[in-house]
Amino acid sequence: MGRHVHLIMESAAASLINGVCDTDMVAQMYPTPATVYSLAKQYRRRRFDMFADGLQDWIGVSETNLFGGHYKSVELKGSIAVQSLVRWRNGTPAARVTGWAIERETSIPKQLILVNAGGKVCGLARPTKIRTNINSQYKLPKFAASGILGYIPDYNPQTPYFVRSADDNGLSRETLRVTSSVPMAASN
Repeated sequence: MGRHVHLIMESAAASLINGVCDTDMVAQMYPTPATVYSLAKQYRRRRFDMFADGLQDWIGVSETNLFGGHYKSVELKGSIAVQSLVRWRNGTPAARVTGWAIERETSIPKQLILVNAGGKVCGLARPTKIRTNINSQYKLPKFAASGILGYIPDYNPQTPYFVRSADDNGLSRETLRVTSSVPMAASN
């Protein structure tokens, strides 16, 4: 049960760090999402809790500004796709992206960035779900969270987006293309 609760909290944190209103995810953490969004504004301003690491500050900057522009091969593999649209904090569409990602067929990235073709960081993703099919295929621990959840605030369906892992003081050289079908209308 503890692992499941942790993954629910990670899912909600992913939306809040990206500044996205994904009430479906936040409602799993707390019954009144409006309270969570109000607290999140204060936490963001004061850099408390999930905002302490400053990951939210990566959104909007060039990927070359992260880790001093250090890239390394991690043999990134996976599949990431736009699942649906939700609202960004200013009411414009944001994409909820889901899928899976692994490095060197033996480990799971702790943090992923979503970038456009110009290398601008457009959003963040993190492991939040146990994908037993992926874990067994790649010989990962049975209860490892290989399923990824992330967001692209201010999403434009005409823009190509890519994923890089952002771990251990560097970005992956490899990218994964974010696939997209025609997204449905914002769900909340």
